Amino acid sequence: MPYSERQPQPEQIETKAKNRIQAGQSIIAKDGERYFLEKSLGEGGYGKVFSAINERNSMDVAIKFLRTDIGNDEAAVERAERERRVLGKINNPFITSTIDVIRVQTKEGEQIGLVTELMEGKDTEALIKKEKKEKRLLDPRRVIKIIAQMAIALESCRKAGIVHRDIKPANIFLETFPSGEEVAKLGDFGLVGAAGRKPKVPAVQKRGQLPPKNGLTGEGSFVGSANYVSPEAIQLKPVTHQSDIYSLGLTFY
Repeated sequence: MPYSERQPQPEQIETKAKNRIQAGQSIIAKDGERYFLEKSLGEGGYGKVFSAINERNSMDVAIKFLRTDIGNDEAAVERAERERRVLGKINNPFITSTIDVIRVQTKEGEQIGLVTELMEGKDTEALIKKEKKEKRLLDPRRVIKIIAQMAIALESCRKAGIVHRDIKPANIFLETFPSGEEVAKLGDFGLVGAAGRKPKVPAVQKRGQLPPKNGLTGEGSFVGSANYVSPEAIQLKPVTHQSDIYSLGLTFY
């Protein structure tokens, strides 16, 4: 369907935009960029994710809006800005691209959005659940290919001197091209930190649980996913790229 036919009427856009961010409206960021939100892609502990179109260049993107209570936390905003800066330095086909961090004013207050490459496929956690529900095991050749691509992605992170810190199936996205080829991409770099930093505050993030509000992820704090975290991170020792490799091993398992 042509882009012009996907838009609601202007009066509908303005009415919705005054209340809250939702699918079917255009939003204007403080930097002047305008996005049309096509549909909701899901909601998690950090906020809502939408597929969207940049109205200036017609680029398809995804926008992850932080919840208003998180968006008002400058540390959370800095995490989003950090993700954008970090990924801007890495060019790897197996890592999702982060494009921009935008601010949108609504009646609920200022909302922070992380604009990223739009991933059309599912994450591997959803894939595992689907296969388990159908009482099937994933094809070992498919699993090895996914893990190999993630190893290449982590090598780029190592060269950039950063640690992802949250390697798990839910952060590995699968995209299928028209040719039928499947490619895995590593996403969600919101917890990224410099290699070798020693965390001081033990705060393991369980599924659906928010990170501490007392600062950024990095020296002075630790946030990760309990089922995939490395021993050195739990013991509050410095984390390196080997910590990510350990988590990738658990993901492989």
